[in-house]
Amino acid sequence: MAWMFDESLPIVFVGILFEAVLLSLFVQTGRRSIVVAMIIVSIFFGGLLVAEWMIVTDTELVEGTLNSIARDLEKNDSVRMVRHLSVMAPELKRKVESELGQVVIRRATVKGKPKITISDVGYGQTAIADFKGLIVGSDRRGAFQDFHYLRRFMLHFRRENDKWKLFEYEERPPL
Repeated sequence: MAWMFDESLPIVFVGILFEAVLLSLFVQTGRRSIVVAMIIVSIFFGGLLVAEWMIVTDTELVEGTLNSIARDLEKNDSVRMVRHLSVMAPELKRKVESELGQVVIRRATVKGKPKITISDVGYGQTAIADFKGLIVGSDRRGAFQDFHYLRRFMLHFRRENDKWKLFEYEERPPL
């Protein structure tokens, strides 16, 4: 049921479909009761849209974390980046601090809609975000300037203290 609150487009589409069927019936019959039904359907689907806007799902939280990571990458602040990492990933922390010290990132963007899979396993909730990302930057030694790094990333998150924390990542050539 949570899928319904991840995107508003299906709610809008089904609502318009219902309204189109009711409008067609009204045109054919001219009954006022169908107008009342149209108003009720509009209120119902409007309520669903408001609920979708108010309910924040885990998928939306992971997507928000991805966007926050991209913003913090652009700031080139390793302290901020480490806040996104799981306490159970000390090697990843060392790697992030080391690599961010060697580059200057000008732009970091998530391309398109990431595919996010949430699972609840024995040691807690985890999520995998699969997406294409673009990082534009330079190395601090001046060998590479405005290097465009387009890759397919798979970030593995673990829920810790009601926040999604990165504990592992993979990268591949974009498809």
